[in-house]
Amino acid sequence: NFVTRAREGVIGNYSSVAGVSLRFMKEWWQMIEERRWAEAEKRQAAVNAFIQEGVVPLRQAGVIAGAIDKSMAQIGGAFGTRLMRPPYPSAPETLYRNLLRAARKHIPDALERWA
Repeated sequence: NFVTRAREGVIGNYSSVAGVSLRFMKEWWQMIEERRWAEAEKRQAAVNAFIQEGVVPLRQAGVIAGAIDKSMAQIGGAFGTRLMRPPYPSAPETLYRNLLRAARKHIPDALERWA
């Protein structure tokens, strides 16, 4: 939980959510720096819901971290492809579509390409 840890003094994190939108993450960090806790916690709840609905199914299906990261970047509007090069498997299309649906539902303000 990014916000909880920030209150404890953490000054950053690594998250594939940044692949969806660096702007979204920077805004979130600004909320934390400015101690706008209610706003930051609301964003945390939205991110958590997105991860539970969109990312966890990918992990449960055994999709590797690199394929998840590429899929996250793709839903955020990155150019290129979400597909991995052999021998690495890509995220299945159905799970990729589920990830996009979850993002549209829970973190639509992070989506610059698909909003």
